[in-house]
Amino acid sequence: MLFYRVLIYIAFEDSQQEYAIKCGWENFANDQTSDISPSSQYSGYRCIYCSYTSRFATTLKRHILTHTDDSNGTKKVIYKQKFRMEWLEDPLLKEWLTYISDPLDGTKIPKCKCCNEILSTKLYDLKSHGATKKHSRAAERYFQGWQ
Repeated sequence: MLFYRVLIYIAFEDSQQEYAIKCGWENFANDQTSDISPSSQYSGYRCIYCSYTSRFATTLKRHILTHTDDSNGTKKVIYKQKFRMEWLEDPLLKEWLTYISDPLDGTKIPKCKCCNEILSTKLYDLKSHGATKKHSRAAERYFQGWQ
């Protein structure tokens, strides 16, 4: 895991000279820093890697990460839950749970037989749906037709 520390140095000279601003990200692993200076024609800061300008140093620091971002850093992986056929055999779900195929990508989407409602693919959400009053009332009406 990489840790970053922000370094900001501001040196004020005479009013006739420009401000000298050194601002950058210091990476403890490879010690990267960058210089940010105000643009002469724009009342902001200019990226040293491209022609991007910003009125605020913090915005420019965020932009500079697009050029110097360490792709080996840890990234949050987001998993999308898929419908599992074994859920159709679960005692809490098997009476009312079915699935339909998504017309766009062919994945299975859970659906309640009683409520005729498309549900989330998270198991906790499916079990929560089964415990709601709305589902209980719809299940009573649905299963009365079977008797």
